[in-house]
Amino acid sequence: MIRTRLLATAFILNSGDLLLMRRSHDAKLLPGMWAPVGGHIEADELETPQVACEREVSEETGLSGSDISDLSLRYIVHRIRHDEVRIQFIYVGSSAKRDLGSTDEGELHWVPLAVAPSLDVSATTRFTIEHYVKTGSRTTALYVGSVSGQEGNPVINWSVLSDWE
Repeated sequence: MIRTRLLATAFILNSGDLLLMRRSHDAKLLPGMWAPVGGHIEADELETPQVACEREVSEETGLSGSDISDLSLRYIVHRIRHDEVRIQFIYVGSSAKRDLGSTDEGELHWVPLAVAPSLDVSATTRFTIEHYVKTGSRTTALYVGSVSGQEGNPVINWSVLSDWE
């Protein structure tokens, strides 16, 4: 049986830096890796993934909605892993506040955006950061990415999501 996992993630920027978490080595998902802040969408948030994103950001960083400007949905990424389809809603926003709370999920760091893809991040995160740097930072378009690949060589195909009517 195919299951689904819905996630909401935030790319929070500050003066050319991206907020990333170096996840704990005993984390269930992506142990020891670098990741943007975010997490699972709860049942009561299914119709409002931005609410889930803001909740996760607050829980993991201490940043409130008023600390983040221009938070908007910019990417939706689809991926299948074993018997699970993962759908990740990725929001991009900025914060003037660099002083962050602490979390038991890992360590928070401001990382230069240009350096972030070279860290030990998931393929999905790397592809999305690279696309944002190359294209997404100059547009407000909403992109949908479909992850595929063979023999450990993932690729992502991007399309602009728009209303055809």
